[in-house]
Amino acid sequence: MERKMPIFADRFLELRGKRTQEEFAKFLGISRPTVGFYESGQRIPDALVLRQIAEKCNVSADYLLGLTDEKTPDQDIQAICKKTGLSERSLAQIIYAKESKLNCDGLFFELLNNSIPTNTNDPSIGFSFLGWFLECLFNYKNSLEAKHILHELSDRLYEDELKKMEGQGKSTADESVLEEVAQNTHRRFIAESHKLESDARYPKNIRRLISVQNRIDKAFPLCINPHEDLFIEITDIYRDRINQCILTELSFYEQPYRVEP
Repeated sequence: MERKMPIFADRFLELRGKRTQEEFAKFLGISRPTVGFYESGQRIPDALVLRQIAEKCNVSADYLLGLTDEKTPDQDIQAICKKTGLSERSLAQIIYAKESKLNCDGLFFELLNNSIPTNTNDPSIGFSFLGWFLECLFNYKNSLEAKHILHELSDRLYEDELKKMEGQGKSTADESVLEEVAQNTHRRFIAESHKLESDARYPKNIRRLISVQNRIDKAFPLCINPHEDLFIEITDIYRDRINQCILTELSFYEQPYRVEP
C-alpha cells in the first residue's frame, strides 16, 4: 500500500520517540489505531487534528507537512532561519549566548557585529575572517588529536625498543644504547606513522592531518630532541594561522585610527 505523505508519517513517528503507541495516543488525545495509521502512512490527519498534534508536540504544522525543516512553531525564528540559512539549533545557541550572564557586557556580539563590515564594498572580508577562524580552530582541534596519536605511537615504539635492548642484556644507562634505541624507534616510526594514514579507526580529517605531519617530518627529519629548532608540528602551524587570522582582522579596525606621517 502506498504511503500517504510519507514525510508526515516519518516525522510523526519521530515525535513519538520511545513512547508506546498507547502512551502517545493518550498524550495527543486520539485513538491508538489512529496513531498506527498515521505512522504507517495509511491516513493523514485533517486540519483540526494536525493543529492538535502540532500544539501538543510544540512543533509547527509546516514541519509536520514537510514545508520546513525547523520544528519550532515560533514564526519569527522560522523566518530568521529561512532568511539567514541558520539552523534552529544554531539560532538557539546564539540567543542563549546573547541572554547569558557571560555576555552581560555585550563584547561577544560587538566583536561578531564588527567582524561583518558595513562600510566596505567587499562584504566578504568579515565573512572570510569568520570562515578562516573557524576553519583554523577545527583544524587545530584535529591536529591536536593527530599529534596525540603520533606521540602515542612514538612512545610505544620507544618502550618496545628499550625492552628489546634489556632482553639482549644491554644497559639502558649506556648512552650508545639509548642512541641505538632512538634510531631504531625513528626508523620504525616512519614506517608505522605512514600506515596510520589509511587506518580506518580514525576519521578522515585526522588521517589527513597525520599525512600532513608525515610530509613535514620527511622535509625536516624528525629530531630526537623536540626542543630543537628543526622540530615542526602541525599544531604549531594551525596555532600560528589562528593568530594570523586574529591579527589580520584587527588590522582592519586599526586603520581608521592610524595617523599617517
